[in-house]
Amino acid sequence: MSLKVFISHRNRDLSNAIAGALHSKFKNLGFDPFFDKVDLRGGDTWDEKLITRVQTSDVLILLIEKETDSTWVQREVDTARGINVQILPLVVSTEDYDAIQEVLKKLNLDKVQYIEYDPTLSDGYIQEVVSLIYSLGEKTQQTQRAWIRERERQNKIDFVHDNNKRAASFTLPRIDNCEFVIATGDATQLKGYDVLVNSENTYMQMARFYEADTLSRAVRYKGAYVTGGRLIEDSIQEQLYRQIKADVHQSLPIVRGHVIATEAGHKDCELRKWSDYRYVFHAAAVDFDLEFREIIPISDHEIQEVIENCYNIIQTIDSTHGEMFLDTDGNITSVEDYEPIKSIVFPIFGTGHAKGGYLEAVKSILMGFKKYTKKYIGAGLQLERVGICIYNHNDLMMIEQLMKELDFKS
Repeated sequence: MSLKVFISHRNRDLSNAIAGALHSKFKNLGFDPFFDKVDLRGGDTWDEKLITRVQTSDVLILLIEKETDSTWVQREVDTARGINVQILPLVVSTEDYDAIQEVLKKLNLDKVQYIEYDPTLSDGYIQEVVSLIYSLGEKTQQTQRAWIRERERQNKIDFVHDNNKRAASFTLPRIDNCEFVIATGDATQLKGYDVLVNSENTYMQMARFYEADTLSRAVRYKGAYVTGGRLIEDSIQEQLYRQIKADVHQSLPIVRGHVIATEAGHKDCELRKWSDYRYVFHAAAVDFDLEFREIIPISDHEIQEVIENCYNIIQTIDSTHGEMFLDTDGNITSVEDYEPIKSIVFPIFGTGHAKGGYLEAVKSILMGFKKYTKKYIGAGLQLERVGICIYNHNDLMMIEQLMKELDFKS
């Protein structure tokens, strides 16, 4: 397979010309290069395609000149760094050394060895660049494979120790045909649920693969198509963006409390292998105030709104027999022998990065169950099981007591 080389640059005449020359040279040498001015096509969602291509590249070559540190260049560099894609800074103009050093510092690349651009593109120079690409590409692949092996090893340990446990089961008065279950362990490995709810930010930007463990990161990674230790398709994140773009009633940022549904990743992904999930519901539960640079916690009312919106989406999916999701070509995916959704599991959201109180968030979720489950079952929803997943088994007694106080019956 040809090494994939992403050429990152500021949209300026000098960098555009150099990126075009390098793209042509790399293409002729058998690489698979990406330069947006050449490789983006009419109708492409450019931001989605750029980030996806960075994530699946072996090397990112960053063209450095004065004021290269634009918001978009920063995002490409952060994405590459987050997924352990090696970065090769290539300085295209050395007229202002101090300005170049400042750019490298802003991009946190001041300790990465850069090379200077040779406008003659001599054979010796190209040989040097090609050698660096092969060396960095090999390092990218080795690092990613090692990380994936470690995650797979850890997942097996987690699955054996503390997953798929039905710690407690409750009912509500006059809703005898639906049980409310407290489950413990890794939410991505639970059995017996059709839908997993994922707490997300209002921009629906899932956590990067190599960030610290969060449900968002785990869902994104385990729902992706990974083979031979390489990411081939960022399945859930890509479909999430497609669903938002296709919905005339939605745009980024999503309103807090709203929910976007996707399928549960690639058909051969780890998420489907270890669980029974068919769908992932992405709840906009974390907002960010750009003016004051503060995280805004989701309110009690919005937490309950998430519950209602999840039930509403189940109705929509059932009514379309699951045929409402877009594949990579923008076509509606077909579903054979569709079965209605009968189970859904929620994490404890409204805490963590959103700085909400744990018990307050649990209480709001449970109140949402009480308020909307009977209503939607009465309207035809075929729910038989609603789960709330806690990672720490030590919280079990506390949540059991809270459920009893709210008239859930064990």
